Amino acid sequence: MKSTLHALLLGALLAASAAARAEWSVNAQIERFRWTEKIESPGLVEDGGRAGIGVQWTQDRDVGLHWRYRGNAYAGSVRYEGQELFTGAPLQSTTDYAGIKNEVHALYRADSESLVQLLGGIGFDYWERSFPSSGQREDWSVVFARAGIETAPWRRFVFGVGAKYPLYVNENSHLMEAGFDQNPELRPGRQLSLYGDLAYRISRRWQLTAYYDSYRFSQSPSVFATSNGTGFLVFQPRSTMDMVGLRLDYFF
Repeated sequence: MKSTLHALLLGALLAASAAARAEWSVNAQIERFRWTEKIESPGLVEDGGRAGIGVQWTQDRDVGLHWRYRGNAYAGSVRYEGQELFTGAPLQSTTDYAGIKNEVHALYRADSESLVQLLGGIGFDYWERSFPSSGQREDWSVVFARAGIETAPWRRFVFGVGAKYPLYVNENSHLMEAGFDQNPELRPGRQLSLYGDLAYRISRRWQLTAYYDSYRFSQSPSVFATSNGTGFLVFQPRSTMDMVGLRLDYFF
């Protein structure tokens, strides 16, 4: 699934780049990250910093339909305040994240006088979430759509805002490594979330962007699993992810 989606996204990029000039950039980002799960007291909150590096390609066209690709890898260790899996006892620890995201955007600007352009896109986000204190880990795969508007790209300030919606969500919780006898997949529910960014073109080569991004997942359907002969209903609670960060791009 992951390799197929990456191939489709990269294929769309190569097809577009074959037909037009383009602008490339590489970037580095830092962000404040927060993950919550809506479960019984004491609840679960993860909070801390993450960092990443990435690349962006934008078709060099002022009006009409044009394309953009963004890809980045990210990682970080954040503070964990939650509870133990089996006992429910309060637990303070850390959670490690590592992931990769690829997106293809279709942009449309009606004419050279238009102050805004429309954005529609699709992306694939894959991350690993691991808990060093217990040895547990999770793998998340999310295919999402993005839609919004941006101000004209030739302005020194560029502002964008819109919404994201997960089209496909899969969670592999590696339950057998946590002591269960089976490892059924979990399918967190899909909910709309928001994003926004404000970019400042410092010079021809450099651009600084402040951004907000998010996910919203409703509770997954419960699945049955056993551990040492005892049956459990396992599910992913309603979860939220929020990221506020800064990204610095260098353009070629």
